[in-house]
Amino acid sequence: MLDRNRAARITVVDDSSEFLELMEEFLGRELGHAVTGLEAVRASVNDVADSRPDLLLVDLLLGDPAQTVNGWEIVLLAKAHRDLRHVPIILVTADLVGVKERAPELEAMTNVHVLTKPFGLDDLEPLVRRLLTP
Repeated sequence: MLDRNRAARITVVDDSSEFLELMEEFLGRELGHAVTGLEAVRASVNDVADSRPDLLLVDLLLGDPAQTVNGWEIVLLAKAHRDLRHVPIILVTADLVGVKERAPELEAMTNVHVLTKPFGLDDLEPLVRRLLTP
């Protein structure tokens, strides 16, 4: 449950340091949230849980296909994790084919939202505000 007396905690999992910096700048400095950026190559579901997010942003396609965990797996693991299952997730992706293929699974999951890349910050802000409003 989000406490109105503290900044919302948002965790971003992405393989692009530039995207992580942009999210830290926009969500953190401009919107006033506490942002944790996790580099996908090192991120695990336990790292995500340790950040205690109120909102999670995950890139579906995470760079190296040989990685042990990809964005989709992070979403599945988060939804199965006792401390993360109720956390809203924004799945950010340019992989429209992958999203279409997973549409039935996405529809069955609660509180998972898709934001397709490229997107503008003016697309992200209202979604973040809506998902963080108790």
